[in-house]
Amino acid sequence: ASYANGVVLVELAPLRDPELVVPTIAQAVGIADVHQPLEALAEALHSQELLLLIDNAEHVRDATPAFVGLLARAPRLTILVTSRTVLHLTGEHVFPVPPLEIGAAQVLFEQRVRALQPEFTVTEDDLETVRELCRRVDGLPLAVELAAARVRVLRPQDVLDRLNDAANL
Repeated sequence: ASYANGVVLVELAPLRDPELVVPTIAQAVGIADVHQPLEALAEALHSQELLLLIDNAEHVRDATPAFVGLLARAPRLTILVTSRTVLHLTGEHVFPVPPLEIGAAQVLFEQRVRALQPEFTVTEDDLETVRELCRRVDGLPLAVELAAARVRVLRPQDVLDRLNDAANL
């Protein structure tokens, strides 16, 4: 509600080629089949008050300087980029994400597993395992999410066992 033209989420996780970042953003805001996507994007966003949420930029860092150019040409645009690494962009503000308390980490774990498997519930048998998983990853949100993603193919106990095995190497 704070942005007159809303919020647009752009997921970069599936991309491997930095050249695809700007066209992906253009497509997310409704600009399709353009030969110069950065120019078209800047023109389309110039007068819009929009929050552009760009997720997982760390693996396509070579494309991120385009964000600075876009901000210079679209003064009412706000860009929030998530990344596991600092991008070292002009005007970048870094907001570290602190660890979660164990209860909050458990909730995040269950939410992320349910996003992949809607029928998933933490059973009484799994409760202590999930707590220990969250403790072992120090309540770090990204680590909790990565552990939760493994539950697509493994039981929570198996994820914890693998984490323990890795720690013992």
